[in-house]
Amino acid sequence: MQNSGKSASITENQSQFSADWGDIDSFCRKYGFYSDQTKQKEEQQQMLFASNEQIQHSKDDAPECLFVQDSSVPLKTFENMNRNHHQVTQKLSTEQILKLAGERFVQFSSQKIINNSTSHSDLSVEDKQDVELARILLTAADKVENQQLERAMRLLENCRWISSNVGTPVQRLVFYFSEALRERIDDENGSLNNKSGHIDTCIKRNDNALIAVHRGLPFGQVLHLTAAQTILENINNGTRVHLIDFSILNGLRWAAFMQAISAQKRDQKSRLKITAIEMDDKNRAEKTGNILKSFANYLKLSFSYNLVFLSDIKDLKQDDLGIEPEEVVAVLFPFVLNSLISKPICLENLMNITQKIKPSIIFVTEVEANLNSPSFFTRFIDTLFYYGAFFDSLEESMAGDDENRMVIEAGTFRKGIRSIVSTEGYQRLSRSATIKVWRAYLTSYGMQEKELSAASLYQARLILNQFSSGKSCTLDISTKCLLLGWKGTPLFSLSAWKFP
Repeated sequence: MQNSGKSASITENQSQFSADWGDIDSFCRKYGFYSDQTKQKEEQQQMLFASNEQIQHSKDDAPECLFVQDSSVPLKTFENMNRNHHQVTQKLSTEQILKLAGERFVQFSSQKIINNSTSHSDLSVEDKQDVELARILLTAADKVENQQLERAMRLLENCRWISSNVGTPVQRLVFYFSEALRERIDDENGSLNNKSGHIDTCIKRNDNALIAVHRGLPFGQVLHLTAAQTILENINNGTRVHLIDFSILNGLRWAAFMQAISAQKRDQKSRLKITAIEMDDKNRAEKTGNILKSFANYLKLSFSYNLVFLSDIKDLKQDDLGIEPEEVVAVLFPFVLNSLISKPICLENLMNITQKIKPSIIFVTEVEANLNSPSFFTRFIDTLFYYGAFFDSLEESMAGDDENRMVIEAGTFRKGIRSIVSTEGYQRLSRSATIKVWRAYLTSYGMQEKELSAASLYQARLILNQFSSGKSCTLDISTKCLLLGWKGTPLFSLSAWKFP
């Protein structure tokens, strides 16, 4: 009887969710967010070994970058960004360990001895233990997929004893993934006490931890400055520039942009307006506005800040944006679109408004991974490799006992993993798609993808040069957009769009 009551409650909640935000499954199937996994995997493997020739430049023909200047480190240092990184250090990367674990999982599952070219005899003791730990995790996920929950829990108990949130990157990764699997099992058994724990919306942003990661890894600077460079190149020397940012955060990304406008010595009537769309922390957004205003005064730049605070993006109206005549409008969507896949009505409202205002340039940064497969085990593997790259990147850029690292892993990463692995159906709010899917979706609204300039691409490479961890980052071109990754695993896509 409890299961019947639970099913009725789920159906009722799902109906209410669909009424508020739309039918997720219908939306995903209509626009291709449930893409062909086999074909996507083949394309992803091709991308892992893609050449960076398309974005190579010598110092002699280097384009002008507005925000980053060349350093003393020669570009040829990074000519082979996609080389096998285990040749540099003997210890295997997290991705390599996961691939070996996958091979062993297949062998154990088929109960066959498979001759393969990969030998485990030359692995360190630590790597061997990590490979076995990851194999146990994959086996547990497979049991969950096949509803063998008791066997899965026994395997996860092994993971709990061997993994650690302060161990190797693989041990940390398994620690949080096994936790998410246990919560999924508890939920299916009806024994999860706090279902809101799945999504964990109460995790507070730790600015100090984010700043520490920003200093150790080049991801943030590449994302921010590539967007700023692209927007600046496409405002056509407008004297009244209006930036609409759908995730303003601390406003750091606009500091360099404001300096660049100020340095161009435009007409005294030049004016910059930033409209921030905020749905989480109104006080933080107001504080950001005050900081930007003070910075603009320091630069003697005419500036205004417009804060639009909403409870939901579906409530956004065109008039809220405050667009005035003769303004050159640029829109920034930083990791916004993927957060709305689970809310089709909100995403469609956002696209309709964007279509009406027809900005001069739209810059989109997104997660470059398909973590939206309807197949649980496929989604689990995709998510494991994706977050594995992040755990690996923190290992290379921060100490194992660094408090900021542990905050990011236990907060941001844990929240994302739990939302994808622990939940299903309308409860799974965390979803993402690759640039190929977004390209088709944005095109359906009449947008045209714009090729990133040589200066933007060159600038991204210069930023990598300035970080010791930059040697492990990869840059690739996908049609007209830039893919930023870690040791060959794509993590982010950066693309520019316009209306004809």
